[in-house]
Amino acid sequence: MIAVKWKGGEKRWYSLSESAALVTRNKWGVPVDGIDSETLRRTYRDTKIGKRIGRNVFFTEQDLVRLGYTVDITRQTYVPLGDIVELIVEEN
Repeated sequence: MIAVKWKGGEKRWYSLSESAALVTRNKWGVPVDGIDSETLRRTYRDTKIGKRIGRNVFFTEQDLVRLGYTVDITRQTYVPLGDIVELIVEEN
């Protein structure tokens, strides 16, 4: 997970595998215990919803909802190791 903090708030970007594990209902509303991460990778290629950083794809909670999934952020599958501060400049 990449957490971007600024004076007004915070934005969390979950890696492909973390995002896939957070999904509790698929696009058709069927309860699931996560989805295959390759499903999200293909969905990103088709829709460009999410963010590619290097060779990995990252999603916010809002990105996953826009794709039609129901997510539960409290189902975190990682252990926070501390704050890492990094500035990433977007060129759009």
